[in-house]
Amino acid sequence: MIVALFGITCVGKTTIGKIVSEKLGWEFYDLDEELKKYYNDTITNIQDSCFNRHEYDGKKGTVLKYILDRCGTNTIIAVSPIYYTRSYKTIFKKRNVFPIVLQDEPENIARRMIETDDEDNIIENYVGDFKEDLRDVKYFISYYKNAHKLLGNKYDIDGKSADESARQISEIIQNAIKVKVDEYKHFSSWLDEILEAKLPEELVAISFNLHESIFCYEEDEQESYDVELIGLDSLDKQDSWDYDEVTTWEYLLSYPCKNYKDEDEFSNFILDMINLYFSIGQWKETFEKLQISIGLVDGNVNILK
Repeated sequence: MIVALFGITCVGKTTIGKIVSEKLGWEFYDLDEELKKYYNDTITNIQDSCFNRHEYDGKKGTVLKYILDRCGTNTIIAVSPIYYTRSYKTIFKKRNVFPIVLQDEPENIARRMIETDDEDNIIENYVGDFKEDLRDVKYFISYYKNAHKLLGNKYDIDGKSADESARQISEIIQNAIKVKVDEYKHFSSWLDEILEAKLPEELVAISFNLHESIFCYEEDEQESYDVELIGLDSLDKQDSWDYDEVTTWEYLLSYPCKNYKDEDEFSNFILDMINLYFSIGQWKETFEKLQISIGLVDGNVNILK
């Protein structure tokens, strides 16, 4: 699995990425360091040699491809900000890269701001203007917002230490491996599309209803487990099936029954993906505001929150 950590300058990509790679015993690459090696020049000179941002991002994309063509199966890459996503979109899809955008409060990032000289050396004991640094941080968060949104997954540092953030991200990576990255990408895209839309005002809970069905694939009938998402006006802990539906989303997720030992194994698989979405989902804040349940139709219901 290849994990790419994104985020604005000084959010903690390199520091956290190195700790995660040490915890997992994986390779680690810092895009800016590899950029300097590839072009045998400083970041300042590389930037100055480019006509515009598009050209600079293109050079970053070239180096990312160089890294991905040579790195091992288990790798962490700290990716400095890239505005033009086409610079890496194709190669990420080809190598099935799992991106995570690191986020923190602007004030926390501003306190970590550093300054470098023209040779990319960190200026020791740098004391900047906090208000100016904070203004710059807010600008860059806004500038890269759309590019980062397209990546889907995000992790909120929320002022935690680098060690604690690295511990949690290591767990997230291990959980993503457990459920398989492709499966989670499909699941999270499905939830993103639902949660991004305007939800009914009376909606207070959602239920992941699981049931068996038959689906046709290339004229071959196969048994499947389906996931249906139901919007509810309440969740009764005494009788979890006693509710009024507010809305039902038409699109179902289907999984071949043959891939799972039994209903319990499938239910746990979906539960693992729900928990992963709680950690890094694009719309996890909306998700967290709702009561959540999961259960097999006509079976037991597990109220998660």
